[in-house]
Amino acid sequence: MVLRAHVALIISQVCFGFGSVVAQLALHGRFNPLVFAAIRELVAGPILVAMAGRVVLRRRFALLGLAIAGNQILFIVGVKLANAVTGSIWQPTQPIMTAIIASSFEGERLDRRRLAGIGVAFGGCLVATLEPGSARADVLGNVCFFLNCLCTSCYVVYAKKATTRYRSIDVTANSYLFASCYSLLVALPFEWHVPAGAIPALAYWILFQSVLAYFLMTWASQFVTASEVSAYTLLQPVASALLARAVGIADLSPRDGIAAVFVFIGLLLVIGDGGGDTKRPHHHHQDPPLALLGIMSKEERSLEDAPHTGDEGSGLLLVVGQQKQLKDDDDDDDDDDSI
Repeated sequence: MVLRAHVALIISQVCFGFGSVVAQLALHGRFNPLVFAAIRELVAGPILVAMAGRVVLRRRFALLGLAIAGNQILFIVGVKLANAVTGSIWQPTQPIMTAIIASSFEGERLDRRRLAGIGVAFGGCLVATLEPGSARADVLGNVCFFLNCLCTSCYVVYAKKATTRYRSIDVTANSYLFASCYSLLVALPFEWHVPAGAIPALAYWILFQSVLAYFLMTWASQFVTASEVSAYTLLQPVASALLARAVGIADLSPRDGIAAVFVFIGLLLVIGDGGGDTKRPHHHHQDPPLALLGIMSKEERSLEDAPHTGDEGSGLLLVVGQQKQLKDDDDDDDDDDSI
């Protein structure tokens, strides 16, 4: 299961890395970046809720939604003010921010090997994105990218904590539901004009950047530490640089190969023990999409393999029973977490 979590993290971060280039291509012209972010979340939120099969209104999801909205709005505004490459340069700061937050507030242990791995991969990212003579981006754009990374780190740490009580799809879906409300409030005063040429990019951000990437990242956080989750953001500059060169925004160079080697060496140092996270979620309820993806824990698989009484229609009764148990778990939640 830990290996599958690492694969899920690779997929999610490649989606994020490609997204920065896709956004840069889409935001030329009159497409307001705040409207772009709002439409993305307003469409992705209901899709995720439909996947979860329920709405759970909790204060922790409202706060996680604020982190998601801040992350996405600030990133897309930063791309508009600066560029995708500058945004990619900032993303490697996320493991550092996450490590500080996780160790300071959640007691996560950091050893020298992991810190060294983050440092090596961070150096590789700088090699990939910083070139001699490159222009400095607007200061405000850099401030947006800094806050974007801080919001992402907060989400990683506290979404992981939420998965000890709720299914990962519940955490992703209900956090995104709140995020869509925040983004709508921010974007309402602006003109809602969507250029036809931006629709494919918007579709990519909804389906891959939001639904797939956020779900996979949150699901994987159950099985690895917050620092390991965030370490995979170091893949973003490499993925972004490769796509940018593939679509003709930039040219491939030996620098990219050297950078990729540093990034992967750094990641191997960070995840080298392969032990994952020993704090597993206390629930045994399968996330609905995981049956299709084939990523179920041993506990979940044992439930699936258990003998059934009656005809095949009992599967529906099992789902209903699981939903009732999920509700009972929520009723046991702390009163001060309710909205």
